[in-house]
Amino acid sequence: MRTLSLAVLVTSVALAGGAARAEPKTPPAENPRAAHAETDRNKDGQVDREEFHERLVDIFYTADVNKDGSLSAVEFATLDTQTNFVEMDKNKNGSVSMTEFITYRFRQFDEADTDHDGLLTVQEVEVYVGQ
Repeated sequence: MRTLSLAVLVTSVALAGGAARAEPKTPPAENPRAAHAETDRNKDGQVDREEFHERLVDIFYTADVNKDGSLSAVEFATLDTQTNFVEMDKNKNGSVSMTEFITYRFRQFDEADTDHDGLLTVQEVEVYVGQ
């Protein structure tokens, strides 16, 4: 479960962007190296917290098909992740808010960031996902 979740997380960050950017495409989540490269928007070899956050927001809004600001179980199921919906729905209201989604994913970021420098290298991601 941890393998796919972080790869999706890093992949999620890669698609971040504002309205002026093109519609995002989702790279293969099972390839952490490709996901990291796409998430690394400034191509400095590291994914910083801002790049990661932008990607998370983009993924959330892409999955939120009805644009109500939360992910239903059906919308959540469209994400290529093995993360448990019930686990992410911390307030148990039957939907995942953006805050719940981002908070959960940043915990994974922090777990993967083994040198605690606020940056994810491709090596840290590969170790985290067990590759």
